Amino acid sequence: MIIQPDWRILTIGDGDLSFSRSLWLHHQPKFLCATTYDSVTDIKAKYGLQHWQYFKQQQQQGKPCRVINDVDLTAADRWGDIPQQSFDLVIFQFPLLPAIGSAEQYQQLQQTMSINTLNRRLLHLYLKHCFEFFLDPEGLQLACITSKDVKPYRDWGLEYALERRLPGQFIGACDFDLTRFPGYQMRNVDRSGQVKSTDARSFYWSSRAHSQLQALLDMPSYLKSNYCRMCRSGPFLTESDWQAHCATKRHRQLQAFEQQWDYYLSNHYK
Repeated sequence: MIIQPDWRILTIGDGDLSFSRSLWLHHQPKFLCATTYDSVTDIKAKYGLQHWQYFKQQQQQGKPCRVINDVDLTAADRWGDIPQQSFDLVIFQFPLLPAIGSAEQYQQLQQTMSINTLNRRLLHLYLKHCFEFFLDPEGLQLACITSKDVKPYRDWGLEYALERRLPGQFIGACDFDLTRFPGYQMRNVDRSGQVKSTDARSFYWSSRAHSQLQALLDMPSYLKSNYCRMCRSGPFLTESDWQAHCATKRHRQLQAFEQQWDYYLSNHYK
């Protein structure tokens, strides 16, 4: 993850606030606004208030940081008093929709949108709101999502599917180095337990050109025209090789996800 000390940073959905605290202590942003989806009561029950109390003490000392709880990034009426158009970088660490409750709820959900589409929708709305409301129009205009580099997360098409109908574009990715964030504990969405550490990548979007930053980021080769970006396969040098790949079970599954996402976008962006 690439962070500069003079950046103004907003973190989204930081479960126990351990990521924001480590970011504040070890990367020293110019200003930090940390948000949680949970209320203070829920944070206390799930994780304890150690990191929340730390930030409250920092605020009382006049430090340029704050915490806002009970924030739902998909609903503007639950943004609290997040400063509008005030940030250089917005970060969403390991986003994932909470688990579906009962089997009946899951079946009802599947009749409208798949879990894959719902997670894409969450991240698409995150990027949309970043560029429309959170990022400073005169600032760096950077949005970041850190995600595990395994299924089902890589099936969301972060590198190519999310930017559609948005002003920002994918500008590259880099490995997420957990050792640069001492004390950060990756949490489960619904439980207090820690998430197993696996390979992860930080993906960046911007509405501006960033030649120096992009020189530090990777642009995946599978985004080229002779690759399958969905399956991260290729290059395909002949038409027969391409057709054989398209017939595989994995490709057909990912193609179905793409069709579902196309349907969602066409019905929500007239």
